[in-house]
Amino acid sequence: MPKALIEPHCHPRRPTLDVVKALAERFDTTFTATAIRFVDLTEESCAVVWSENGRVKWSIPGRNFYPTVSFGRTLSGLSHAGDAFRGKPLPRDPQLVPGHTWVDRDGDLWEQSTYFRTLGAVLTLLWRES
Repeated sequence: MPKALIEPHCHPRRPTLDVVKALAERFDTTFTATAIRFVDLTEESCAVVWSENGRVKWSIPGRNFYPTVSFGRTLSGLSHAGDAFRGKPLPRDPQLVPGHTWVDRDGDLWEQSTYFRTLGAVLTLLWRES
């Protein structure tokens, strides 16, 4: 995804997985690759996280997101991503969660997750309001 083509679309009023989905459809790219590229190019304080079996498999922070989400971290009972592994439905819209749900820092984070049933994995977009 060339920066010059996608970057103008990476500055939404509010970062969400709906924005990522629209970009993936527009540029005919995978959802996960688009989420990674979005986090890389947006000025928002965002991170994308991939979880399997209730643990963080990998995370990619954007340039303004810190501290990072630790690999291997067990998902908190406060995270919606963790809910997916417990068989609970995920909320459609982003939800505010305590920052310590994902990182070792106070302050709230927005979380929006989607469950890939066939992969047994959850992709999460996190962001902190400026």
